[in-house]
Amino acid sequence: MGNNKDKSEFLGINTGTAFHRLRKQFYFKLIKQFNLNICFRCNEEILTETELSLDHKEPWLYVSKEKFWDLNNLAFSHLKCNVLYVRRTKREECRYNHGKERYKNSYCLECNRLKWHYIEYAKLRQERRKYKINKAEELQKLREIRNTQILELAKSGKSSREISKELGNISHVTVTKIIKKFISP
Repeated sequence: MGNNKDKSEFLGINTGTAFHRLRKQFYFKLIKQFNLNICFRCNEEILTETELSLDHKEPWLYVSKEKFWDLNNLAFSHLKCNVLYVRRTKREECRYNHGKERYKNSYCLECNRLKWHYIEYAKLRQERRKYKINKAEELQKLREIRNTQILELAKSGKSSREISKELGNISHVTVTKIIKKFISP
């Protein structure tokens, strides 16, 4: 029997993912054979294995660990129905005391939205800072190269006007300032 790397390469996907999909297809086939493919939440038929989800009938989070393992508390549902169903039972007032309810250990929906926007804004600001730093470093390197070229031409005996014409996009006044700055009198 080959190792997981060989299996993954042969299948073209991770072996854990492949076996999970295979199990889900097999379970769905059995569920359909016994006509158990009815959603516990909406009572509609579950048509594909990608829609299939194992759902807890009664909430277990913050209630009881035993309810999680209780097989009588399990049912099949559409994945979207399972996700949409809110299981958290304990609600409190939001940390920011603006009268909105929140779930335990979280913010209200409004604060979650604001928090998400702040995080995205912070990421954007950080990217802009990196770009500005990189741009400033790049400009500094270009200035150093330009200054080196100007000084070499000045040492060869050329005037500031000749250097300005040769390099282009730089005035002879700027060339004169650079020469005075770097070449001592």
